[in-house]
Amino acid sequence: MKVFLSWSGERSKHLAIALRDWIPTVIQVAKPWISGNDIQAGERWGQKIASELADSDFGVICLTAENISAPWILFEAGCLAKSLSNGRACPYLLGITPSDVPPPLGQFQALTAIREDTHKLVKSINDYGTEFKISDDVLTTIFSRSWPDLEKKIKEIPAATTISARRTQEEVLAEILDSVRKLVRSSVDIRGVIHEAVNGAYSNPASISGSGHVYANYIAELKEFSKAEFISQESAKSALSSDQKGS
Repeated sequence: MKVFLSWSGERSKHLAIALRDWIPTVIQVAKPWISGNDIQAGERWGQKIASELADSDFGVICLTAENISAPWILFEAGCLAKSLSNGRACPYLLGITPSDVPPPLGQFQALTAIREDTHKLVKSINDYGTEFKISDDVLTTIFSRSWPDLEKKIKEIPAATTISARRTQEEVLAEILDSVRKLVRSSVDIRGVIHEAVNGAYSNPASISGSGHVYANYIAELKEFSKAEFISQESAKSALSSDQKGS
């Protein structure tokens, strides 16, 4: 069973690595995967990530105060939301609460990095296993023995030093677009992945903010890459209007 661990930023990466090493001690058939550590030298990283996203059975999105609006987190979360059925993608929060997470990630059922929620996380992963599923009683026993190891690693993760101001949707889209251009230049065919990501991560137009004409330019260029009609002008105008009324 493949578990995709999504991260962005140093603290998020520490959390993802801790989960990558710990989850198999509870669910032996689980095969966690984390980009950066699990990509071999010489592999096309964009192609490898797209492949792992498509093949994963469960996704864990490691969120901290520093990365809740990070473009790469939103990109991978969108892919996971499209490729996995409801409940198979879960934000795992370090130092923040579900109420701190804005849309689109706020639409997921989030869990925090504490004992009770982490037990729920491994139970969800186990429930979606297609074979060698562990009984709830046995899982609870194994979890109780293993939790102190993960708890220790979580406590060793450095505290956040500063929390940067939340970026506008315009800035987020600009960084995603830059990543897409780099992938295209590396000859990786990710048009389908982009389509999945945008449909998943930006399915809630009410969360979009920023300048209308600039936003339209970003969307137009992403359309050209994905060749898909994933958002209409009316939705963009409505979203921008809602944002202006709320400000």
